[in-house]
Amino acid sequence: MGSPVEDRDYPWIVERFGVLDRILNPGRLESEDDAAMTRIWAETYIRCGERARVEDMAETFRQKLVRSNYYYDTQHSYDLLLQGIPPHACGHWNI
Repeated sequence: MGSPVEDRDYPWIVERFGVLDRILNPGRLESEDDAAMTRIWAETYIRCGERARVEDMAETFRQKLVRSNYYYDTQHSYDLLLQGIPPHACGHWNI
């Protein structure tokens, strides 16, 4: 459905859009953080096969993440990765 309904409850969505069975604004998928994160996860699994470790995910982040597509917490983790902080520690104290 996409960001037009993110964090909204079902009655609000139905009142404005009816029953949704499609993405409301497909042109925004490239900049949507959820779609972009899903793509990063998928690329990591494809590259690694069945088993992907946190270090593998961090490598995909370093290579593929477009910083401006994410909220400050993910941007902060990305910045820490680029500074050499171990990936398992990059999520601490983000919020």
